[in-house]
Formats: sequence, C-alpha cells, structure tokens
Amino acid sequence: MRRFIASIAILAFALTALAANAEETTDAQKKDQKSKVNSGDGCVFSNTINDWQVIDNRTLAVWAPSRKTPYIVELAYPAAGLKFETALGFQDRNSDGRFCEYGGDSIVVPGPVPERIPIARIRRVDPEELTLRLAEAEKAQEKPKAALPEQTDMKSEKPAKPQEGGEPDKK
Repeated sequence: MRRFIASIAILAFALTALAANAEETTDAQKKDQKSKVNSGDGCVFSNTINDWQVIDNRTLAVWAPSRKTPYIVELAYPAAGLKFETALGFQDRNSDGRFCEYGGDSIVVPGPVPERIPIARIRRVDPEELTLRLAEAEKAQEKPKAALPEQTDMKSEKPAKPQEGGEPDKK
C-alpha cells in the first residue's frame, strides 16, 4: 500500500511539473508566433489563398485564409507585365498542399507561353504594414504631371520667315 501511495505522489508531482512546463511552452509559443509574423519562414496552405494583389513586378500581397492574414510574396526575379494580370497560378511543386519559399513553389503568369517564377521569400505581415506598403507602391506608380515649358518674353534671334503670299525677299 505504501508503494501505491508513493507511486501516486510521484505521479501527481510529475503531472504538476508537466502542467507548469506546458504553461511555459505556451508562453514561448506565443512569443514564437509573434516573431514569425515578420520572419521569412512563411508557408501558406494552397487551398486557403483568398486573394492577391500585385505590389510591383517582383512582389505580391497574398491573403490566406482571410483578409486578416496577409503575406508578402517576393519573386526570384521580376515578371514583365505582372501588374496587368487578372489571373495568376500558384504552383505547389512538391504537392504537399503548401505554398512555400522552398520546395520549388512558384507563381505562374498566364500567357501564350506561361511563365513560372520561383518564390524567393514569403513572410507574414501585419495588416497595417501591408496597408502602408500598398500605399507606398501606389504612390510610386503615380506618373508625375507633365510640366509646361515656361513662357518667356525673349524673342528668337533667328530671322522671321515670310509667310506664304507675302512679299518676296529683295536682294
């Protein structure tokens, strides 16, 4: 009977220690999740990609699984005409159901010959950071207004040409 009581006491002590360790692990996991928000270790489940928007010819904003969880997807090299695409493909090369920066996953730009562009980096960002990034990109894309040449009162030093039907030049 004493062994049984001792075993229960040891088991209770072990469970208490495990519970305390689990609580510490939970705190550590929360800190780790916060650090992952801005790290480059992002993967997105392919079937949860909700929306995307082109930031520039090398960068996309991707939302998955909702508009509350944005990701920045940086391509390995620029894609000409990416800004004008209305449809894109997300290729999961190793068929693991995730769209990642490793494993050969890529963006497919449609066209007569579809262009596959490897992913260089995916990182999760805060919605506020993405809003700022999109605003900066939009501002950079705005074309400056054409400036009109300044009007001056100076006259040209070139002799004026006679108008048609005017007097012929006298020599």
